[in-house]
Amino acid sequence: MRGLRQKIGKSRKKTRMKKPAADKNALEAASFKLIFQTTLICFYGLIFTLFLSSLFVSPISALSKIIIWAIQIIPLLAFSFGVHAKHLRSMIWLSFISLIYFAQALLSVLEEKRDVLDIAETLFSSGLFLSLILYIANRQKSAK
Repeated sequence: MRGLRQKIGKSRKKTRMKKPAADKNALEAASFKLIFQTTLICFYGLIFTLFLSSLFVSPISALSKIIIWAIQIIPLLAFSFGVHAKHLRSMIWLSFISLIYFAQALLSVLEEKRDVLDIAETLFSSGLFLSLILYIANRQKSAK
């Protein structure tokens, strides 16, 4: 009897079904895609918010407004190719740069003369940072 029980126990272990790995891979791919889309939305939302905020600067010439906007977005545009190519090093550096935009936006929000664009800039820069960090962490975890 004892030998029969051991054979039954071994056969039970072999017949247990495992969850398919394809579901886990599909879920990871979907989360990567969602996080990357959030990164792009926040990236372009921040650029657009900076454009709108430079338009509403005190009465100065149009050329000055364009120069202000260019100075604000050049650090972001430097990383745009790396973000679209999903280069990890570019995303890491962009996360650091987004913290500078967050600090500047937070200082603007805390002033007495706050604007809706300042709040939007704060949300987009913090969203960009968080989505980049999530993407970087998930990609490094999946590489191991």
